[in-house]
Amino acid sequence: PNAFTPDNDGVNDSFLPLGQGYAAYEYEFIVFSRWGEVVFRSNDPNEPWIGQNNQIGGDHYVEDGVYMYSVTALGYHELSPQSFRGSVTIVR
Repeated sequence: PNAFTPDNDGVNDSFLPLGQGYAAYEYEFIVFSRWGEVVFRSNDPNEPWIGQNNQIGGDHYVEDGVYMYSVTALGYHELSPQSFRGSVTIVR
């Protein structure tokens, strides 16, 4: 899916591009605004993005819209990291 609704209704409240249970030796998940600003960064393959801006601290949430993401992951049984890129839309 390329859209999610972080409105705490228990349905489609977060975005995790690789899915839960992906075992990674090295992992980086970054979300960018349309202006290229990093709004979310995580090295935990089980941490989804819930629409917050974790770069400024606190509970600051981003506006609705389209965001770009990049995931670089090296699995335990792989020789080189794989990169995934795409877009996701927040709709509240």
